[in-house]
Amino acid sequence: CYFAAGLRIYDVSDPYYIKEIAYFIPPNPAKKPEESFFPNFPGPRNACTEDCVVDDRGYIYVTCLDDGFYVLRRTGKADS
Repeated sequence: CYFAAGLRIYDVSDPYYIKEIAYFIPPNPAKKPEESFFPNFPGPRNACTEDCVVDDRGYIYVTCLDDGFYVLRRTGKADS
C-alpha cells in the first residue's frame, strides 16, 4: 500500500524489469471533517490506504484511513 496512491502490485520475477501489473485506489470517503479520524485536519477527506495483508488463498485485505477496509482478489490473465 502506498497511502494516497492506493495498493500497487508489481511483477518482480525479473529483477531487471520490474513492472506494475495491477492497482486499486479506493474512493474518497464521504465524511465530514468532524467525523474523521483526524477531525482538526483541514480540507476534504482523501482516500488513504494504510496496511495490506495477503492470505494463502490470495485474498488481499487493505485498510483505509477513515473508510474501513476492502477485501480484494487478483483475477485475470496473471492468475491462469
